[in-house]
Amino acid sequence: MKRKICAKTAYVACLAVSLCTAGVVSAQNAGGNSADNTIDLLGMAEVGSGVELASYDSPGIGTLGIGKGCSPKFYVGAEYLQVRANFSENITYVERDLSNLPNGQFTFNQFDFNYGSSYRMYGGYRLCDCGCDLQFTYSNFSSDASFTSPAATTDISYVAPLEVVATLPGQTVSGSSSMQLLSYDLGVSKTIPLGSPLGCCDSGCGDACCGDVCCGDACGGCGCFCPAWDIVWTGALRWADLDVTRNFASQGGTPTPLGQRTGNSLLEFEGGGFRTGMLGRRYLGKNGMASLFLKGDMSLLLGDLTITSASIDRTTGVNNVSRQSISCTHVIPVTEIEAGGTVSITKYINVSAGYFLAAWHDLGIREEYNFGLQNQYDDANILGLDGWFLRAEASF
Repeated sequence: MKRKICAKTAYVACLAVSLCTAGVVSAQNAGGNSADNTIDLLGMAEVGSGVELASYDSPGIGTLGIGKGCSPKFYVGAEYLQVRANFSENITYVERDLSNLPNGQFTFNQFDFNYGSSYRMYGGYRLCDCGCDLQFTYSNFSSDASFTSPAATTDISYVAPLEVVATLPGQTVSGSSSMQLLSYDLGVSKTIPLGSPLGCCDSGCGDACCGDVCCGDACGGCGCFCPAWDIVWTGALRWADLDVTRNFASQGGTPTPLGQRTGNSLLEFEGGGFRTGMLGRRYLGKNGMASLFLKGDMSLLLGDLTITSASIDRTTGVNNVSRQSISCTHVIPVTEIEAGGTVSITKYINVSAGYFLAAWHDLGIREEYNFGLQNQYDDANILGLDGWFLRAEASF
C-alpha cells in the first residue's frame, strides 16, 4: 500500500533521487490542477512511491500557470535596466597644488559614471521533462560619464591622462568616457523542486488536513507545511563584446596658447566561453503567487583584448601626435549576482524586479599616472556593473 511521506522526508527523498534514482516518472492529472511525481528508489516502490514533489508545478502554482510545469511551451521576456559602470581606477585628472613647495599636494579625481538605460531580451522553450529549459539571451548595457576641471591658477594646475594639462591661469581640462557591453548567451537550465507541495490545505480537498499524514502531531496538522523552494542550475555558452572609450582635452588659458592638447583611448574586448550558475527561489504562501530569488553566475571568457591611445599636442602650432597600442589574448573571469522578487499578474504573465552586481575582471584598465612614463597600463583592475532591473515574462 502507498504511504504518503511528510515534507521533511520528501525533502530527503529529493536529494537521494539526484544521486541514485534509477528512474523518475512524472504524471499530471487529467484536470491539470496538480502534478504528482512518483519516485521509485532503486525499485523500492513500497518506500518511495506516491511522493509529491513541491515546486512550480505543484497544485497551487501549477493551476495559476505561474510555473513551468510539465507541458512544453514557449516563453519570451524583456528587461529594462539602469546600469552604472564602476572602474577600479579611472582617473579624470590630478590636481597639483604647488603653493606648499617643495612637497606640494596631489589630489586624484575619478570618473563618476551615470546610470544608463539598458535592456535585455530573452526567449526559450520549456521541455516536457519538468523544469528543463533552453534559452537564448541578448544583453545590451551602457553607461557614460563626463567632467570639467576647475580653472587653473598660478599655484594650481590640472593634469589629465595622455599628457593633457591645464597649466596656464584660466585653463581647464575636460573629458568623457563611455562603456557599452553586448553579450549573447545560449544555455540550458534544470529546476529541482524542494519543500512542501504548493496549495496545501487551500486546494479544497474536503478535510481539514487535506490528507496530511502529520495531522496528529504537535504541528497541528497543516502547520507542518514547509515553504516551497526551487533550485535552478544553468550551464551556457557566452559571447561578449566590450568597448570603453575615453576622451580628454584642454581649453582656454591666459595668454591664449597657440593650440590645445587632446587625447583619446579605446579598450576593446571580444571573446567567448562558458557560464554556469545557480538560482534559489523561495515561494511565498501556499499558492506561491509571489516569490523571492537570489541568483549567482560565473563565467570564463577567452578573447582578444586591444587598447589603443593617442595624444595630440598643438601648443607649438604643429600637431605632435603620440600613439600607443597593446593587443593580447586574455582569459576574463566574470562574476554576477542578482536578487529580487517575482509576482504573477495573470495565468501566463509574471513580472520581476531587483538589483544586480557584476565584476568583469582585468577590464578596468586605465592610463596610469607615472609622471616619468604616463602611458603605462595596469591590467589588474575590475570593470564593475551595478543597477536595478524590471523584467516581464510571458509564456504561450
